[in-house]
Amino acid sequence: MIYSDAGISNILLSKENPSKEFISTLFIGNIFFGFLVTLVLLALNPLIVSFYHEESLRMPLFLISFVFLIIPLGQQFQVLFQKNLQFNVLSKIEISSNFIGFILSLSLAVIHPNVLALVFGQITIYTMKAGLLFFIGSKKWRHGLYFSFNEFKQSFSFGAFQMGEKTVHFFSTNLDKMIIGKLFGTEVLGLYNLAYQIIILPVLKINPVITNIAVSLFSRVSNNKEKLKKGYLSILGYISFINFPIYFGLALVSPLIVPLFLGEKWSESIELIQVLSIMGAIRSLISPNTTLTVSHGRADIGFTWTIVTMIILIPSITVGAFIGGAVAISWALVISQVILFFINYGLIIKRFISLTLYEYIRVFFKPLMISFVMFLIGYGLLEYTLPINYFGLFFLMSTCILFYFVFNSILNKEVFMDFYSLVKKNKRIKLNT
Repeated sequence: MIYSDAGISNILLSKENPSKEFISTLFIGNIFFGFLVTLVLLALNPLIVSFYHEESLRMPLFLISFVFLIIPLGQQFQVLFQKNLQFNVLSKIEISSNFIGFILSLSLAVIHPNVLALVFGQITIYTMKAGLLFFIGSKKWRHGLYFSFNEFKQSFSFGAFQMGEKTVHFFSTNLDKMIIGKLFGTEVLGLYNLAYQIIILPVLKINPVITNIAVSLFSRVSNNKEKLKKGYLSILGYISFINFPIYFGLALVSPLIVPLFLGEKWSESIELIQVLSIMGAIRSLISPNTTLTVSHGRADIGFTWTIVTMIILIPSITVGAFIGGAVAISWALVISQVILFFINYGLIIKRFISLTLYEYIRVFFKPLMISFVMFLIGYGLLEYTLPINYFGLFFLMSTCILFYFVFNSILNKEVFMDFYSLVKKNKRIKLNT
């Protein structure tokens, strides 16, 4: 839902104490853009159906278009809760909305198996989430019918970069799927999409838990580079500590998980999962850069970064497609992420927090090496000892997890103990202010 508010709500993160009038202006602006996006999607419906040659898309796209009328009601309240570190409220709203939507989708699917069951489930999720955010948020941050064109103009200049960034990001990150679907057919696309969705899950679900908190905290100390540096290194340390073993683990256990849980017909996705795991690990290190651009109110730099990303990805994916299909495209994405890793350092990291490349790499080097050794040990067990069954999977995962935590407790003790403390005491990530 990248166009739900034209990106203008995020400007609240960089505002110290937004006034009631400013909040009211943004709220009305959000409603206007939601209405505009709905009209645009309704107009594009026939073109999308024609492009994919799928008449069955017409009704789902028509229904989902109206979600953009609903989302803006709660969008800015979500940002305000995030700004004030009230993630307990957001998590309760998120869990309850998703639970109700899931139950509805499941019930409709049992009664009448159809894609519309999923569509109505999604509409329910967004409607309930927006309603709860509006109901709870409007009690805390009251707004009226006030609208200032000058304040909105200022916000829109920020939002335009945000919207441009999200648009370019959407197309650049989905270009691989468009090319695979067009050149190699839906069967290959299905295999690739399965692998990609598995790999991207940690970036989409784990990273935001940490980065959403970081944006709010960084916006409060955006003028203190030393605190920003210390905070960013902590964020990167947590992300690498969590994500690296997941990605190395996925590459390791995919030959077991795919046939056991998905069936032999999906076996061709194993190599894709293994290659894309490398891509996912590198991308997880890059994704926190938004904490710096948004917290400083520099949506223009975020937009520039997305343009650079597209410039790197498009030729890489195109060359990969002509060389050897989905696997070659996967390797092209890996190479692209390596290049973007260093560009990200020069364009964003160094600009905002004056971090040396040595300091940048050092913070994730230990979990990287421990995860790699864990992979080698697991590979040896899988190749020469363990059977391909549920017992083999359980033993392999147990051994690798035990090894990873034991060696982190010895070689990466500081991050390990910080993370253990966070889990044990349920603390928030904090900067030493």
